[in-house]
Amino acid sequence: MILSFSSPRFEVLIKAGVKIHTIREDKHDRWKPDMRIHHWMYNPRNVSKNPYAFSHPGTDILISKQKIAIEPEFKLVVVDGFKQLNADELKLLAINDGLTNIRNFFRWFNKPFSGYILHWTNLKY
Repeated sequence: MILSFSSPRFEVLIKAGVKIHTIREDKHDRWKPDMRIHHWMYNPRNVSKNPYAFSHPGTDILISKQKIAIEPEFKLVVVDGFKQLNADELKLLAINDGLTNIRNFFRWFNKPFSGYILHWTNLKY
């Protein structure tokens, strides 16, 4: 399934092994473990941005997904419906998602959000 990214820095971080998951809505519960991931820079349906596919070994299969809820007003992140991340875990989540720190994480997720962490490694929070 297609996983598109809006910023070239994410491609660089995925290829460097820094960005090891992504956070998405998945409203229709389409993402399942063992699905093939097709990484795309920009949306392949929007040709005006010159989209292209990219790959990197070890990032092409969805290993697992975890439910995530983000409340930026309270700097609160809950994983799997019960685990509230502490500051160290939140910093790790931000870095592993390609954002440099907690402040940038809450700049990116600046509204209440509910979705999933899509993992292409064995890491879980």
